[in-house]
Amino acid sequence: MRVFTASPVIVLVFMCATVLLAVSALRQNKKTSLSYTELGEIRSRGSASRKLRIGVAFLAFISCATLAFASIYPPTYDARPDPPQAIQEDVVMIVDISGSMTNEKQFAVVREAMLRTIGAHPNSRIGLVFFSSYAFYAFLPTKNHELFSNFVKDDFVKSNLVSSISGGTDGPEGIVEAMRFLNRSRAAQKRIVFIGDMQDNDYVKFFDALSSIRKNNIELDLVMITSTPASGNLFVTVQGLATSQGASFLAASTIEEAEVIGPLPEFSSAPQDISLSSAMSREQIVAVIVGFMLFCAFVCVNWLVRRVFTLRRME
Repeated sequence: MRVFTASPVIVLVFMCATVLLAVSALRQNKKTSLSYTELGEIRSRGSASRKLRIGVAFLAFISCATLAFASIYPPTYDARPDPPQAIQEDVVMIVDISGSMTNEKQFAVVREAMLRTIGAHPNSRIGLVFFSSYAFYAFLPTKNHELFSNFVKDDFVKSNLVSSISGGTDGPEGIVEAMRFLNRSRAAQKRIVFIGDMQDNDYVKFFDALSSIRKNNIELDLVMITSTPASGNLFVTVQGLATSQGASFLAASTIEEAEVIGPLPEFSSAPQDISLSSAMSREQIVAVIVGFMLFCAFVCVNWLVRRVFTLRRME
């Protein structure tokens, strides 16, 4: 099976569009048959309307060729490192998606905690780590907070990603993944926000990992998601750990209790989100859309002009 990549397909589309535009612009209606403008007719003795059609066809060709090139040309990035003062804070959210956290009621609280954490740090770079039997980065810290939109949807807990890895609970592995980036970060402030029910396969290892965060000069926020109002030995232990480490601690069993973390981010208030998944950059996608709109507009204008011209000749 042959797989076509995006770039050759885009070039082919623009080539076809160019041919259609040229044929449409150069076509002449001679009542009994169709003929096309010859090169000799482009000279000074040609009519003004014919020259106009030739010019429009030429501009359409140039536009299509330029957009085709823009759509396949690789985007350029500034390889220079950001100045140290440009990065004020790096935040990494560690979110538990093990089996105990994947019921819809608890995930609704997790979702609210994630959104409120983003809203509490609007100018920070924020990254996301998921963990269950193992841990992985969904994405590294970035100021493009709209990347969270696909992970805070109501149906995310039912996705194949969650169902395929939900199993054991290895919180220490999530902490290791987060610290691997933060220890190399040049941000003035670093923070880990741990969101989960604080249950783990190995509690000794888990609490040691939490204690190591502050030893690396990283701020720690603990958000304990509970199915009932917080109580019990685990709650007391985690709360005591947070106090001893100088970390903030919040236990939330409802969406309302998670609201105290911070305001909602701007992207969450949008009535409808549109996400594009493509190997192309945003600029290349815009080039394709502009080319398509240009093609449609030219075809419509050409049809209207030709229609009026034909009616006048028939009269």
